[in-house]
Amino acid sequence: MSESYDATITFWPASALSASLVSELRLLGVELPRLDVERGSITLYRTSDGDLAVELSLDDCYYGITSLEAVLARLRLARINYYAFDEGKDEAPPVGRSFHADTRVERTFSVLPDGTPVITLADLDPLEHCGSAEAVLLQLRERLRRPTPSIRDTLSTAELVIVIHDDESVPVHTPPVSPQGGDLS
Repeated sequence: MSESYDATITFWPASALSASLVSELRLLGVELPRLDVERGSITLYRTSDGDLAVELSLDDCYYGITSLEAVLARLRLARINYYAFDEGKDEAPPVGRSFHADTRVERTFSVLPDGTPVITLADLDPLEHCGSAEAVLLQLRERLRRPTPSIRDTLSTAELVIVIHDDESVPVHTPPVSPQGGDLS
């Protein structure tokens, strides 16, 4: 018996994507070049920074966001930001995962069925080491913020251009590196 969940993934910037990422999405029933989702829907946004963001809602996704691991790995390799969550079923609580290219860290956390992050008892343990009440509040606000970009407007397919590159020619979003090593950002 296999569980199926509804899962949602939002990723940005999405104006230039690798062929391998598009191939992994195809295995999930997403035909990105045609903007078609076999079991679900696609919504396109312009962020406040002017980037293209893609939100995929996938119905009956086996094993929830765990089924999306190959897609999430491709997004991390290309250093494309994402936020993914599933609705959870029965005793399995909803789970969210996010990746931000600037930090290159993926975070896993509990969410409500609509994807809103929640604080669990385990999340409170690291807050014990904050030096002040202000630091605790800052950490709580950060953990409860939905890790998605600010949306400026919803796009129609006529306004959309997604360029699909061979994997070797995809621009990887990386911060500049100093001659002594380390990020300059």
